[in-house]
Amino acid sequence: MVKSFLMAVTPGVEAYIQENRIHRDDMHVLIETAVRYAAKSEFIAFHKQMQTTLVTDGNDHILDKLFVPIPETIWFIFESIDSDVTCVAMLPSEY
Repeated sequence: MVKSFLMAVTPGVEAYIQENRIHRDDMHVLIETAVRYAAKSEFIAFHKQMQTTLVTDGNDHILDKLFVPIPETIWFIFESIDSDVTCVAMLPSEY
């Protein structure tokens, strides 16, 4: 059972949110989707595809397709220590 969950975003993702290039509601959908698939992979990627977003795991297996526009690929990386989970949303260029 998860005791705590910490969500963090890197400066690049935060800038997209502040500039409204990623709407807050859309970011919420990305977070919910990443959490839903976190049990399958600690690395979830969202890939821009025109006006949709392709969701893949760390091995590029397709998990889902969302009707959420994003400006570029966004990674969600999960780390679990005991019952504490940390998730970081980042751009590939920030890795």
